[in-house]
This record gives sequence, C-alpha cells and structure tokens, in this order.
Amino acid sequence: MAKCTSAIDFHLNLAETMPEESKEKNGMKNNSESTFGNLIPYRIAQLSHNTNLLITDYLSPHHLTLPQWRVLVVLSHFGKLGIGDIAKQALTRQSTLSRVIDRMEDQKLVKRTQDDSNKRLVLVSLSNKGRELYEQIGPISRSAHELLSSALTEEEQNFLIQMFDKMSNKLKEGRLS
Repeated sequence: MAKCTSAIDFHLNLAETMPEESKEKNGMKNNSESTFGNLIPYRIAQLSHNTNLLITDYLSPHHLTLPQWRVLVVLSHFGKLGIGDIAKQALTRQSTLSRVIDRMEDQKLVKRTQDDSNKRLVLVSLSNKGRELYEQIGPISRSAHELLSSALTEEEQNFLIQMFDKMSNKLKEGRLS
C-alpha cells in the first residue's frame, strides 16, 4: 500500500490503495479498464481540488478558509465591489459569500460601505488588516500557479488555455444530449 504524506497524496492514490476486494465489491474497475479517470470534467475538478488542498495547508495557520482567501484575492485585484460581483469573480454562490463576508468583517479583514450613487448597493473592500494579510500570504497563489505551470512548456500552457476557452465557449451553448 502506498504511503500518503498529504491529503493530496491520499486523493491521488485512493484507488491504488483500496484493497482489490473492496474495488470488486463496489464495482470499481482498474484505471486501465475505466474511463472515469479520463473524463475531462473529473480531471479538471481533481486538479482544482488538489490545488485547493495545497493552498488550504498554507491558509490554515492564518485562520483563513479558501472562500475567504478568494475574497481577499478578488478585492485586492478589483478593489471595492458588490457581493454579487465578488461572487462571480470568486466562483462562489452569493448566499454562501454573504456568510463568508460576515465572518471576514468580524475578523476586521473587510469593510462594507454604501455605494454613493446607489444607496441600495453595499460595497465590500479590504481593510488595512485584510490588505496586509493579502500582501503577507499573496505569494501562495503565485507559487501554486508557478508549480502547475512548471509542468508545461510555454507552448503547452498557451495550448491548454486555448482548449479551456474552447470548452468554456461550448458550455455556454448549455445543451446536453
């Protein structure tokens, strides 16, 4: 059985480490016989999940969750935004994000203000403490990007981005057979 040294190893080696009788009992096939591991949405989700696990390991000493980190990143790049705009950029549901921002406000990482031109709109921005925390641990996301990018040549990276764009455009059609 392979030794798992991190949560990422655990997820990557789950099928490898599962006893054969458990695989058979649960109707699992070997990776060579199964196309599950080759499904593009699964592979993208797996890569995202494993990247998130890696980042989360660095966030926990700062008492930050991944959704809170995403808010810090979005606000540091875009400045003051409404919750709906933050949710779109952070790839999070607005209802979930409201609770995340409530906790961040309690931690003094963000502040809410009313929009001058639209009194119904509440804008969220980084506080000084939030900005300092982002600057302190901001290199984490760059390191994750560099780690992933280092596996590919520049040409492969450009090709991958083109393929993601192509698949994203296809998804916008929104039709399943």
